[in-house]
Amino acid sequence: MLIRKQIIICSLALILVVSGILGLSTAGASGSESIRMGLILKNLTNPWFTQTLTGAKEAASELNVELIVLNCMEQPETQLNQVEDLISSQVDAIITFATSLEGGEVMGAKAHAAGIPYIVLDNFHKNMSLNIMTSDNIKGGNMQANYVVEKLKGEGIVVILQGKPGELSAQNRTQGNIDIYEKYPDIRVVGPYSADWDANKAMQVMEDVLQKEQKIDAVVANNDTMILGAIAALESFGIQDVITVGWDTIPEAIKAIREGKLNASVDANAIWLGDTGVRCAYKMITSSIGESALSDVEIFKQSWGFEPAIVSPIVMLTKDNVDEIYPIEK
Repeated sequence: MLIRKQIIICSLALILVVSGILGLSTAGASGSESIRMGLILKNLTNPWFTQTLTGAKEAASELNVELIVLNCMEQPETQLNQVEDLISSQVDAIITFATSLEGGEVMGAKAHAAGIPYIVLDNFHKNMSLNIMTSDNIKGGNMQANYVVEKLKGEGIVVILQGKPGELSAQNRTQGNIDIYEKYPDIRVVGPYSADWDANKAMQVMEDVLQKEQKIDAVVANNDTMILGAIAALESFGIQDVITVGWDTIPEAIKAIREGKLNASVDANAIWLGDTGVRCAYKMITSSIGESALSDVEIFKQSWGFEPAIVSPIVMLTKDNVDEIYPIEK
């Protein structure tokens, strides 16, 4: 499958400012020295993370970076131990998805104390060198809800499936939905129900909902694996004509959109995320621009007081634009 390439240019001035604030060395390794980075993924079963890994590997190969890939299996203690091991092995940068806000702050503080850039992917917490987001989660949640409201003409029953409640991305995506639905008195929200980003859990949750609710009009999920699990539940009950909206545009979701099984998904490009993480870490280490892959990216200071962030533009993927954004390989 041909994945859409977005181009990013990380602001060198921004990187230097961040490094100065946190006491990180931007001299790092010279072009002749080997650069080593650690990448910690939450798991390797969710297609979202395997796509992130693909992007990271492609960038690392191009930049001649040694990428140490670890899987914390969504265990905060395991992730903390992995960060400590990477610090002990004196890697030049650490890139990670934090499993919890509190744990992420502790890991960031440890990395900074060792003078190692600490880049967080797709979540926000303190003690980051840089945050890279595939999308503004609240804005994306608004986009999901506005799509549903338009399709339902402002009235109906909407089920919300949430990722892990303690994760800020899940909270914000859900809140982005609720903020819109609250403006429509004829929209009734069922949930949010947590399905932990998992297809099987989402299927079970959806089956339980369908046994209680006589009618539902739409299902919105914080990610594609959950919405695909919900669609499987709807199909097992023989229910059709329910609006379904996911988030991530994993390959299975793109296929489902083409087949008409899934109405829409927030296009959060995981390959872009992994690629950008490695490139920005490289820039923080070398202070060199190198060959860029990235544009159409907003670089700004977070209004809620966290460190600078890079945020990708977001698009709602539907049957109307899927072939334009993700052309079918011939």
